[in-house]
Amino acid sequence: MENLLGQIYCWFQSFYGQDLSYYLWGYDPGTEAYTNPNIYNLVGLITLVGSLVLVVVFYYIINHPRLCKWWSWLITLGINAVIALFVGYGIVMSKYVNGYIHDTLMYQRDADGNIISILIGESNCWGFGIANMFVAMIAFVLLSFMLKWWSSSAKHVPFL
Repeated sequence: MENLLGQIYCWFQSFYGQDLSYYLWGYDPGTEAYTNPNIYNLVGLITLVGSLVLVVVFYYIINHPRLCKWWSWLITLGINAVIALFVGYGIVMSKYVNGYIHDTLMYQRDADGNIISILIGESNCWGFGIANMFVAMIAFVLLSFMLKWWSSSAKHVPFL
């Protein structure tokens, strides 16, 4: 169960790359084992809680007949996606900027220690943010189908 969120994020690994994925799984090049914290679980739980909060707000707090339309649900989904994009980007970028990602995961070096290529950069952080956005959208849709039935006004939004 503890690897479930990581496996879901790996569906979108092409957005952020395998090297960043190693770090997010908790790989430590010093020990050559997965001994560091699993960042997928942290980001995934934040994303799931955020999606749940927005679903509850839409179906039970807003819950007004004039706003219980497919377009207002779509706007809420979009807000969820944008928040998730910046949460995913922000968490990974803070690890990148503060030097938590090991040098051997970030750079490919030659025998003299010169950098040949950058393996993890800012674009990978944005890519993970995009992957997190897709995970949040999937979570929002699934939570909507699970929780909409008890809403007094919005139980048929976005679909029957």
